[in-house]
Amino acid sequence: MSDVVMILIGAFAGAVAFGIARSLRHRIRPRTRTVEEPNSHYTAPGVRVRETEARWKSIALDRVHEINREEVKRLLEKVEALGVESLGPRDRNFLNHLADLFGTPAPEPPATGIAPPLKEATT
Repeated sequence: MSDVVMILIGAFAGAVAFGIARSLRHRIRPRTRTVEEPNSHYTAPGVRVRETEARWKSIALDRVHEINREEVKRLLEKVEALGVESLGPRDRNFLNHLADLFGTPAPEPPATGIAPPLKEATT
């Protein structure tokens, strides 16, 4: 009987020692955290929606053909009433294309981490 008690006490002591060692290991060496670097290319979805809507509203309607002008007005009214998500892919492509032609161009894609070539100084 005393052997069984000794085994149980040893198992309990081992479990306690394992738990203490594990908690100390996490205190000494904390988990690695992934932190976003500053000036990252990531933007929140809500910000992208506002930027997209502002791009579409920047379309110079006086430069657009009258048939397309009516379509742009209709789509912008739909965006005002129901939001950007209410537009289908064809409508988004249409507005993006007109924004590139007659409004604010699309933002540049994020940098790939390669520095641009240096320009030679001209004097």
